Amino acid sequence: MKKETLLLWAVGLLALLNLATLGFMVLNRPHRPPHEGPRRADRLIVETLGLDAAQRQQFDRLKREHHQAVTRLEATYAETSAQYFHLLDGPALPARRDSLERVLGSIQAQKAAVTFAHFEDLKALCTAEQRPRFAALVPELLRLILPAEKKGPPPEGKR
Repeated sequence: MKKETLLLWAVGLLALLNLATLGFMVLNRPHRPPHEGPRRADRLIVETLGLDAAQRQQFDRLKREHHQAVTRLEATYAETSAQYFHLLDGPALPARRDSLERVLGSIQAQKAAVTFAHFEDLKALCTAEQRPRFAALVPELLRLILPAEKKGPPPEGKR
């Protein structure tokens, strides 16, 4: 009977320690900063350039227009990509494949042109004293909007 009581107390103690450990881990886990995405770029632009209220209204309009244009292009890109990869369902027609590849490339070029025009509009919104700050802001904006280069393992045989 004494061994059974001792084992019962040991199991209870272990269960209590497990619960305490889990509680500690849940209550003290590090907080991740919320994903800010475009808001971070917006805040960076407004703060770095020091946009006044009228400029902010114009900037909000430019953002909406840019977002709508890019969203349309991304939808077109997705549809065209689906058509392109559906070519795998049957015999690949080289002319159709080339045509879809040109369309996909054209859409990417349009996205770049729309974004460039958006930044030109933003630059035009700046006063003479804000323009040097805009020039300094461009590399930071590019870092935010361009995908980061992924560093993976070297290709097979290059290790």
